[in-house]
This record gives sequence, C-alpha cells and structure tokens, in this order.
Amino acid sequence: MTPASLAVVLAITCVALPHGLPVAEAAEQQCIWYGECNTDEKGFKQNCVDSQGPRKLTDAAALETLRSDCPNLFNEQGEAITCCDADQIATMHASLLKAAAIYSRCPACFRNFYSIFCETTCSPTQSEFLEVVESKTSDKGKYITEINAYLTADTMQNAYDSCKGVVMPQSGKYATDITCGAYNSATCNSSRWFDFVGKGNPLSPFTINFLSNRGIFDDMNNREIKTLRCNETSEAATQPCSCVDCELSCPVSSDDMFKPRNPFLITVLGVDVYVLAMVIAYIVILIVTAVCVRKKIVKKRSGVERGILDNNPSVGSSANVSSNGTIDVSSDAETPSWRERTGFKFETSLERVFTGIGCGCARNPVLVFFIASWVLAGCLVAISKLDIITKPVDLWASPTSQTRKDKDFFDSHFGPFFRAEQIFVKAVGLPEVPHEMPQGTVNFGPVFSEEFLLKVWELQSAIQDLGRAEGHPLEEVCFAPLHNDFTGPVTVDKCTIQTVWGYFQNSMEKFNKTGVKNGLKTNYLNVIYDCLQNSYDPSCLAPYGGPAENLLVVGGFLNDDNKTMVQADALVLNFIVSNHVNDTDNAAAEEWEKRLVDLLKHWEANEMPAWMDIAYMAERSIEDEIQRVSYTSFGIIALSYFLMIVYVSLSLGRFTTWRRLLIDSKVFVAVSGVLSVLASLAAALGIFAHMNYPTILLTIEAVPFLVLAVGVDNLFILVATHERLLSASKEAQPRPCPERIGRTLGESGPAMLLSTLAEGSCFLIGASSSMPAVRSFALLAALSLAINFVMQCTVLMAVLALDEHRMLCNRLDLFCCCSVRSASRMKREQARGSRLVERLFEHVLAPALMNRWVRVAVPVFFVCLFIGTLPCLPRVDVGLDQSLAMTKDSYVYKYFENMKELLSIGPPVYFVITQGLNYTDPAHQNLVCGGIGCSADSLATAVQSASKSAAISHIARPASSWLDDAFDWATLENCCKEFASNGSFCPHNREAPECTSCSVSVDKSTNRPSAADLRKYIPGFLTDIPDENCAKGGLAAYSQGVNYVLDEYGQADVGASYFMGYHTPVRTSADYYEALRAARKISAKVEKAINSQLELAEPVRVFPYSIFYVYYEQYLTILWDTASSLIYSWVVLALVMTLLNGLDMRASAIVSAIVLAIVMEMLALMTVWGIPLNAVSAVNLVVAMGIAVEFNSHIMHAFQQSVKGDRTARAKEALVETGSSVFSGIFLTKFCGIVVLAFAPIQMLEVFYFRMYLGMVLISAIHGLILLPVLLSYIGPKVNQARVNHHVEESRQLALLISESNT
Repeated sequence: MTPASLAVVLAITCVALPHGLPVAEAAEQQCIWYGECNTDEKGFKQNCVDSQGPRKLTDAAALETLRSDCPNLFNEQGEAITCCDADQIATMHASLLKAAAIYSRCPACFRNFYSIFCETTCSPTQSEFLEVVESKTSDKGKYITEINAYLTADTMQNAYDSCKGVVMPQSGKYATDITCGAYNSATCNSSRWFDFVGKGNPLSPFTINFLSNRGIFDDMNNREIKTLRCNETSEAATQPCSCVDCELSCPVSSDDMFKPRNPFLITVLGVDVYVLAMVIAYIVILIVTAVCVRKKIVKKRSGVERGILDNNPSVGSSANVSSNGTIDVSSDAETPSWRERTGFKFETSLERVFTGIGCGCARNPVLVFFIASWVLAGCLVAISKLDIITKPVDLWASPTSQTRKDKDFFDSHFGPFFRAEQIFVKAVGLPEVPHEMPQGTVNFGPVFSEEFLLKVWELQSAIQDLGRAEGHPLEEVCFAPLHNDFTGPVTVDKCTIQTVWGYFQNSMEKFNKTGVKNGLKTNYLNVIYDCLQNSYDPSCLAPYGGPAENLLVVGGFLNDDNKTMVQADALVLNFIVSNHVNDTDNAAAEEWEKRLVDLLKHWEANEMPAWMDIAYMAERSIEDEIQRVSYTSFGIIALSYFLMIVYVSLSLGRFTTWRRLLIDSKVFVAVSGVLSVLASLAAALGIFAHMNYPTILLTIEAVPFLVLAVGVDNLFILVATHERLLSASKEAQPRPCPERIGRTLGESGPAMLLSTLAEGSCFLIGASSSMPAVRSFALLAALSLAINFVMQCTVLMAVLALDEHRMLCNRLDLFCCCSVRSASRMKREQARGSRLVERLFEHVLAPALMNRWVRVAVPVFFVCLFIGTLPCLPRVDVGLDQSLAMTKDSYVYKYFENMKELLSIGPPVYFVITQGLNYTDPAHQNLVCGGIGCSADSLATAVQSASKSAAISHIARPASSWLDDAFDWATLENCCKEFASNGSFCPHNREAPECTSCSVSVDKSTNRPSAADLRKYIPGFLTDIPDENCAKGGLAAYSQGVNYVLDEYGQADVGASYFMGYHTPVRTSADYYEALRAARKISAKVEKAINSQLELAEPVRVFPYSIFYVYYEQYLTILWDTASSLIYSWVVLALVMTLLNGLDMRASAIVSAIVLAIVMEMLALMTVWGIPLNAVSAVNLVVAMGIAVEFNSHIMHAFQQSVKGDRTARAKEALVETGSSVFSGIFLTKFCGIVVLAFAPIQMLEVFYFRMYLGMVLISAIHGLILLPVLLSYIGPKVNQARVNHHVEESRQLALLISESNT
C-alpha cells in the first residue's frame, strides 16, 4: 500500500511552469520571507517574515540543489538572486523528493509542480503575487502562518488539468482521490484542489489562500504563468505523460469494448415488442378459431359434416367398427406396413422379456430377495468411505473450468487469497452527530457518536486479544505485510486490521484529544473527517503501517447520492488472516476463526446494546453453515417423505367394505416400493463410494424425492394393471398365478422402461454441467433410477406375487398369519371395482373433455398459453444469490444481506502475466507499464482506460504496477539504499553510515534504470518497507505478486507477476459475472498485443483472477449451455419415445411438442416467480422434460394399445384407465411431498425445489391430463395394423374355442 506521505507534498504546493520569466534587478524586487524562524508542533519549518530584497545565493551545495530543481531562477550570468536561504532550499528539496514519488510519472505535471514550488519558495518577485496575512513571533523572530497567493484562473485550471490524471501505482488511485479534501477524483476541480492544498490539509506548515482575484494592494497582480499540458514536452520535460496519467496522450481509438450497449428489450410506442407480438398472435388465433368453428357449424347444418370431429375411424378398412365400438373380426385383415410390423415385433419382444422376468421373480421370490440383499450388501460395504463435499469451491466450481485452473495457478505462484474476517456494525435508532467545522456544520453519521465508537473499540479489543489466553493469539495467524527480516517478530500491532480506529492508531489518548483551531473546537470527529478524505495521510496510518482504506472501514453511503463517507450508516471491521494452499496449514487459522465466531455470537446475544446491530462472517463460515443447514433440512425432508409414504400406503389399495379393509389394502406393497427407492439410493451411494466419487448432503436429501416420484408412479401402474388382470380372470375363485404377475410386468414394463429411460437420459444430460454439486446430483439420480427400475422389475414383482397370494387367501395386510372368511364371487368383483379417482375420471373429467366445445376451447387455450410465455423468455434472470444456500436465521445470511447494502468497494482483481516476458527489455516493459514511454496497448493503460467506464467495465480504479514503482524506487536517491561494503540491500530508513544511495544508471528519456541495475535491485525493492520518506517500497504491495529467481551472480529474473486493481461493488449475480466478462476482455486485449508485437519463445498468457470468479464463470455461458442441454434432452427423448412407442412417429411428435410447451412455460414461470437461471435450475428444466414425459408417455402408450373404434373413444379409455393412475401415482404423490418443501429452512430448497417442482408437476399435469387427451381425440396416431390383426386373430381363436366348448 502507498504510505500516506504523498499528501504532504500536495499540502504545500500547486503546479505551474514559468517560461522565460524576467529576473528583475535586486533593487526593484522585494521578498515576503527569508530564512526559517520556527518549527511547529508537527515538525514543519516556518519561514521568517522579511521585507528586504532578494539575496545572492552563495552556498555551493544549495546552488547545486537549486540548479537541479529550479533552473529558471538563474539569470544569464548563472547567478541565483533569491528570497530563500540554504536551509529553505534544503527543506524544499526534501519535499520535492517526496513529491517525485507521486508526480515524477508525468513530466509535464512534475515540472509544473517544481516551478510553483520554486516560485513560492525562492522567487525574487514574491511580493508581486504573495502577501502575508498573518504572522507570529518566536524566539528567533517573526514567522509566517498565513499568506495569500494570487494566480490567474487559467493558470490554476491548467495546473490542475496537467495533474488530475496522475495515478499512484501502488494503490491504483488517482492523486486527486487523496488531495481534494472531501471530494474524490470524480468530483474534484481546480478550486477544490487548491483549497485543499492550501487550507484543508492539516499537514500544511501554514495556510495558503490561492486566489484568482486582484490583491488588496495596488501593486499586487495575479501571476499568469504559461503551463504545459500533460501531453506536451519541454526542455526540462523531454517526454509527454503516458496515456495512464494523461488522457490527452491516449491515441484516438474506435475501440467500443466498454461503450454502453443497446437494451435487449425493445419497445414500440412505449409497448414491449414481445408483448405486442403476443397480443397480435392472440387476436389472430381467436379469429382463425372463430372462422373454423363457424365454417364447421355451417357444414353441419347443411348436412355435409361426416363425423370427422367425433367419429373418425382410425383402425382401417379391414377392421371396421361394430355398433358397440369393438373390432369387427369378420372382416379380412389389412396388410400392415413395414414400420407397423417392425414396431409391433419390438413391442411384443419387450413384453415377452418383461413377462418372462415377472414370471421368474413370482415363482422364486425367496431367491430374488436373497440375490437382491447380497447385491445391496456388496454396494453398501464401502459406503462408510463415501466422500461428502462441504468446501464451497469444490461444490460450485468445476476443477476443469478455466477459472479453476487460473485459481490453481494463482495459488501456486502467489499464494491463495488471504482469509478475510469482516464485521459490519450498524447504528439502530441513533441520531446524526453535528459538528462545527471551517466549511460549516457537518452532520456525521450516527456510527460516529462517541458512545458508539467506544463500544466498537470494546469489540475490536476483544477480538485482538482473542486466543491469547490459550496461547494462540491473532498475531500467530494474521497477515503482516510490512514484516521482514529487519523488523523482528510479528506482534498484534503489525497485523493488518482495517477499522476506523486505525485512524487513531488504536490510541485512546488520541481519540480523547481536543483543542481549538480557528476558533472552532476540534475533537475525534476532525480526525475522522480528515482521515476519511485522505486515509493515506501519515497521521491516519493504522498501527500495522498501512492505511485503513476509507472504503473498507465505512459503508452504507453509496446508495444515496446526497451522502458522503462521513454520513456512513455502518462501520466495517476487517481482520486479515494468512491463507495457505494446504488445508492442514490453515488449521490454526480455522481454530482462531471458530473462536471469533463464538465470541461474536456471544457478544451479539449478551453484550451488544439495543442501539447497535452487527453482521459478521469468517472465512470458514460458509463451509460451516453449509454443513449445518444440510443437517437442519433433514427434518423437513423426512416429513416430506413420510407424507408421501402415508399417501401411497393409503391410496394404493381399494376400500369397499370395512370387513375387507385389511385384505384389499396394499400397505405392505407400498412400504416395499418405498423401501426399494431408499435401497436404490443406498446402492447408488455405495457405488459412488467404491468409485471414490464424491457427493453432497443436499443431493442425498433431494434425489430420493425424485426417485420416489418415478417409483411410486410405476407402482400405481403395476398395481392397477394387476388388479385389472385379476378382475378379468374367468375362474370362480382366482388362484395365485405367476403368469398373471408376469403379464402384469409385460404390459406395464415397456411404459416403465420408457419413463425410466426418459428421466435417466435427462439426468445424464444434466450431468454434463460443469458444477460439481449439480453433476453429482444428476449422476446419483440417474444411477438411482436405473437401480430402482431393476428392483421394481424383480424385487417388487416378488413382493406383488406374495401379496397376491395373501389377498386371494383372504389374509390380512401386514398380519398375513390372520385370515377372514372369503367373500362371495359377486362381492369379490364388487370389491375390485374402480377407485374414487377412476370414477371421477370416468364420469366427470373424460366426458367434460370430450365435449365438442371443450375440445375446441382446450387447444386454443393452450396455444395462447404457449404464446404468452414468449415475452417472459428474455426476462429470465441469470445467476444464483449466494444467500439462498443459507437459512434465514443464519448469521451468514444476515451478513450477505448487509453486504449488499453496506459494502463500498468490490473485491480485488489481479491481472496475471505468466512467465515469458523479459522485464529488462524496454519493448517488453512498454507493453506492461503505465509511466513515461509506455505503450498505449500496455496492461496498465488498458486497465486505466477501463476504469473510466466503471459502470460497464466494473473496474473501480487503475491497477497497481510493480514495474512502474520499481523504476521509481531504483532511481530515487532516498529509496534505493545498499551497504557500501558489499552492495547488498539496505533498508532506506536505516540510519547507518554504511548505507548509501544506490548507484543506478538511468535512461534520461524514460527515467528507467538500466537492465543490469533493475535485475540487481528488484529483490531489494520487494523487501523495502514504504513510509513517508520513500513511498515506493514494494514490500506491502508487491512482495507476493512478483515471482523471481536469482542467477549465480545474484541477478533477478522475473517470472509470473500480477497487477492488482479493484472491482466496483458487486451486489447481484449479474454484477459478478459481468465483472468477470469485462476483466477477460481486458486481459484478452493485452495478451493479443503482447504476443503479436513481441517475438517470444512461447506465447504469454494474461488472465484476470478474483476470488469469486470460480463461482460465476458458468453464467457467462449458462444460456447456451441450458439451451443445448434442453435441445439434446428433447432429441434423446424423441428418439427413446419413437423406439419404445413401436416406431410411431406421430405419437413421439405429439408428446415431444407437449414437452417443448411445458419447458417454455416453466421458463415463463421462473420469470414470474423470481427463480433465476443457473446450473441448479437448468438441471431442473431438463428434469422437467423427464417429468413431462412421465405424465404423457403412459397415457400415450395406453392410447396406442387401445383398439377402440375411434380416436375419441380411445382417448377416453386411456384417460380413464391410465390417466387416473398417473394422477394418483405422480401428481398426488409429488404434490404431498412438494407442499412440505415450502416450509424448508434452506431457501435453495424452497426456490429451486418447491417452486420449480410444484410448477413442473402442475404444468405437466394439465398438459398430460387435459391437453393430451384432447389432441389425441383429434390427431392421435391410428392403431398399429399389426396389433389390430393380432387382436383379430386372438378374438377369432377365442370365439372358436367358445363355439367348440358350446357344441
């Protein structure tokens, strides 16, 4: 960090450059001061009042110094007639050396700066533009405390313009950010700048009133001085300022990288174009529908209607419809097509395979249970070794993603980003604190009341002492950037602690100090005011030696344009702890963080006053809370599963009479079905453990919910099919029959296989997500579904066989040893009558849907609903709010919410350059640096240019540049020091005669050290501690950011390095991923320039890195990734349905179209219900396709199997027989479980599982149970002719057998 000493320079100068000033004769000139008579309490020298003429300077050392600094003060004879003595020149020179640390980057500005310094200090014509306003007397004489300095307005404006763009490389800030009083670089102007320089800065030795109006005396004039613009050169300034420090030096470019973009949403006459298109489409659909309906009515009235709507034959001419709606078997069979034959053969082959499996399992239930239990045990044997991920970076960032690779590179070369412990402290109900200051009454925010600050100090002190009693204090783990081999052991004062108390150096004495200045009372508020304006002021430095950055210690003022930092709503306490790549090395830090969280929880509950509130987070907090909330959610998840199990157990059986209640119930089957789901999940987890594949707790909680829904649906269909076959038995007293179980699976198996393949395919496509948590979820779900399907086809068939035997023997469910007297045959048939849901479908829903007008209205409604989704698609939000992973009662959730409101600066961004550049080669230097002679394509220039469009680029300030500071440090005589005896590095602040200034060869045109000197002194630069005497020391800012190796001669060769900037405050997901996108644009531009303009052995990479990039990279491509996943899933589903639907293209097309509509409506629901698009919701959208197939495929399959006479009758039959099972098995089961999730403590469960799954279940249900039957009645596929022929043949054989038996 740049030390605060830079502000001292600006406190006593302004900038102007005289050219050819006339040197008047001594007799005509008069001084206002000469010599130094006093030293104030701050140690600043103050000049003696003098009314005599200028004197000839004779001191040789002073003359040499003056010639170097102020050559314009020498006359043609080489004499210096001045109003300053040797002591004043020495003081001036010392100040100029400090000024060089900030302004030498821009020669024009610096020469202007030198000139005004020289003029005000030594000009022989002082009395023409300076006048004494106030003076005091000391032992040594009368000294000056206030003067007026008269300059023209143009001179002041030009001086300011030449310096306003100068950047301080270490901090990345503009010089005017810290030298304009209450204003920053964006709001500063020449008047405000000169006011602060002369009057507002507490480090000025006396007050200077810079005025542009005439003096009070007749002989006073406003001095007009010709000044240089920052892009101009002169004899003394041979190079113009660089583009980084001077916008006028930047080439004119057509680069529109960060120009405002046109809005995506377009309006026409103030109306959204998408809404307008939707309204027009509605009108067109209604008109077309009305015309078509009117046309058919007219045709019907004229007798032309031939029953197309209600009596459309679909079987074929050879199988005509009889009067009772069955197939007329007396007709000759029509020859089926190749597709129909092939499809029918495939379907019958599947049925035979499933029938054989069912029969085998029904005949050998014990063997099935034995094999299944051993296979399950084999899977579970390694489950104790299952790796459960809790680290956030491993949960949400792919190890193969580019940002993850960049993070690994950064961590391995520079060390991981430090561990930040942050606390927000807000005032509750406290008033503002007024304070009288020279500029008037200033209302400070309530957090600056004395009582509030003392309470904050109490908390800070407790944290600083945390762990000391246990022998593990903060200094053991803290980050101490200004510690080196010369500073001794680390103490707590050397720890990086950034709080407002740093402005008082944690000193209660300084806090309590009061006084009077200019008739106004001064106290701690004056210190806070001054330090918030300039946190780099030496008097404001925190105890660790660096600044308490103003934007890091106060917050809550950026959201109000009328507020400044002194009106902040919150204080921020920052404790920086060292981080390590290896987790084991962080054990001590994690233990200290645990103590910190425990302390803060106790303090908040027991010691925090009512007028204060805090929000806090430690580095380990997110991982801890993910573990906690995962266990917290077990209760609500278990309740959801319990309700689904209870519903299935009660609804799977049939209730007819109380006497047969426990005979006809299916509790044993239901519980077995649910246990098979849990066993499937356990087996899948065991396989994960065997493969060393990690998973997460949330996955383990959510996957059973999905598998249970699919499994229960299959269970309902199996039970319904079995009961239908049982009731169709011709036996007076049916007996247990394995063939009946086999036929049950044979009829239901293909549809179960279709739904399992559909859902499993969707999950496998979802597993292509780069997010580990989502991939784990998808893979576990797919594997669990596959295992569950196998168990349902084997174990559940064995269970169903045993249950059939129990029921036919009139034994009680769950109490199979007990039996009741058998009912009569008639009563048994009545007992097998339809369920309530089936009766409702048969007598209410099906007739209503098949009504002529309803059949017209339903498609129109759904087409309009589909069109209505289109305006919502561009409005889908992208991202994932990190607070959703927390419960609302979590302290981390509270921190996230406060962070959005209070944070005043974004996270650091590091622009990394990999190894390959030769930093001693000017051509290479010019593509990196930002000072004199640097390229307009350089990294420093690119970042600085981007910071001017901060709203789009999300770059808050120019990047720090170690190379520029290394140039300055090596060439400044008060910075680079070495031991005279051996030439090794010597700290610049070491008071020892053996330390001398480095002998550096400097290129005069660029002010850069030679290649050899740069290589020699880089290690010293990176070890030197910056202070007010040398602000350029690189230890704090760059010691971790530059990789180098020493050759055999001790010369440094630099490898990878970074240049650090800051992002603007990032509050939303869009802010995060747009910041990454912008940083990548900058890096790509610089990388292209380096590799195209230099001849390198290998290409150099330039990439940005920030701590949040790994979590948000996915959102740069989430739209395309989601679209491609949905397209792939849609294509796979269409192929699977075509194959398993007997190659029926029409059936697949109808279901595929409905699936597409469901997905579009889900996207619209996400917009309306505030569900953002991210990896989780993207997988849910893919899952929605599988759920949609589940709702529609069974009904479509039943429609295809039906041999009723027309489409309407077949649609009605499919809706009643299969739709009722779908409603009971999928809709009601999932609805029971989903509703409970609305009360889930984790917001992620509520948003992405309750909202999305409720939406997909409701939308899929209305499409599958309402739209699909209506469409099938219009355009459903005709019956497979091969199936018809098979049915006709079976009917004929049955009729022949009946005839023979009758004879």
